[in-house]
Formats: sequence, structure tokens, C-alpha cells
Amino acid sequence: VHTFSTINRLMEIYPEFRFAYSQPASYRAVERRAPALAAAVQARTRTGRWQITGAMDVESDTLLPCGEALARSLLLGQADFRRLRGAPARLLWLPDVFGYTACLPQLMRLAGVEWFFTTKLAWSAVNRFPHSSFVWRGNDGSEVVAHVTQGVGYNSRVQLAEIDLHARCHAQADVHPEFLHPVGYGDGGGGPTEEMCERARRLGALAGAPAVRWGQPEEFFARLARLRRQLPIHQGECYLEYHRGTYTTHGLSLIH
Repeated sequence: VHTFSTINRLMEIYPEFRFAYSQPASYRAVERRAPALAAAVQARTRTGRWQITGAMDVESDTLLPCGEALARSLLLGQADFRRLRGAPARLLWLPDVFGYTACLPQLMRLAGVEWFFTTKLAWSAVNRFPHSSFVWRGNDGSEVVAHVTQGVGYNSRVQLAEIDLHARCHAQADVHPEFLHPVGYGDGGGGPTEEMCERARRLGALAGAPAVRWGQPEEFFARLARLRRQLPIHQGECYLEYHRGTYTTHGLSLIH
């Protein structure tokens, strides 16, 4: 409710502002707790300024759940995306999980999803993930077009240094000159702020800096997908060299 109301207010102040949000589970929560706000969000989506996307019912981990659990999250999620936006989502939006199983492209294509996005691979501790835009091929041969942020995470504040770093790390800049740079507070929620919107205005045409404009992720991927024949192919798991030792199949009871 806090995030949605903040974004709704910012859209009143900044007509150029665009926002996207995943997770039908969150939309259902807002519908229960603040139905008037949920109706306002639906009105924003009809103008194209607010995009509902993401494919899964929640932004799921992909390593601990079995294949059936992942398929169910996509199945239930896409059913609610049809309700919320009139069509299934074309993009799997998973900014912050600890690695990406090789079965995801197959499950995505079976659920009608063509594109994949994350920021987390930029966290690798030793080897930098080699691509920013690529075709991700699963073990069964299923393929999706993927884009990952490089150099920045999921809490960007529209700082010039962040945008410049992301531009310098854009590994496929020779194929397409644009990159997706999500902004706002993601860890803990809140989204973009008024200060970030003001910065975006000032960086829109700053000499010597990457051009900045608001956009929607599915439109970005539609442009990128037209270039898929020129993109490198990554087959198998997208492994994150970080957060090691955080998974277990066993519960632990401590007795004092």
C-alpha cells in the first residue's frame, strides 16, 4: 500500500514518469486493504504509465523449489495477470534471487513467457557474468531473450555515477545501444522518490552522459528481441557466485 500510493502520487506530479511492478499477490493484497488505491492503479495501467508484468505470482526463488512448484507459480501468476492486465505477462522479472536454474527457459516458454530480467548476477564475487543481453538456452533447447544489469543492483537512485557505470558495463553495446536501468528502493520497498524523478529530468539530455528516459520493461524487451540473432547464447544455469551456503534441505532445532 505504501509503495503503490507513493507511485500513484508521483504520477500526478511527473507526467513522464513510468513504473512497472510484478507479483499479482501484491495486487491482491492492495485490493483487500485499499480498494480505492487498487482502482486508481488499474486506471494508471490503462494509460500505459503503470505496467503490470513479471509472470510469477511472487518473485520466486528458483533453486530450492521443484520444477512443479515453479510451474505452478507461473501457472497461477499468469492466470492473475490475465485478470489484471487482460493478457499474460511476456516477461519474467526476478531481480533478487540467488541463482537461476537451467529449467527456467523451458518452464517460461511453456507459460508463454519470452523474456527474462535480473539484477542479481551483477553481484558475483569473482567472475563477472559475461553478458548483459543474451539468448538464454535451457537444457532442453528452449530459448528466451535475457537482459541483466551490470555494475549496479536493484537500489539505484538515478545517480550519474550509477548510470555511467552501467553504460560502461553494457557488454552488448555494439549490438544495441540501450540498457534497462531500474531505479528506486527495492530492498524493503518504496520504489522511486520525488528526488529520483527530478534527477531523471535533469539527466535526460546532459552532455557527455548517457541519455536517460522513462520507459516500460516489456517495450524494452520487444526492441531487444528484434536483435536476438546478433546476441550471444548462454546455455544452462545462470550461476551466482555469491550468497553461498544459504540453502539447506534440513530444518535445525536448537535446544537450550
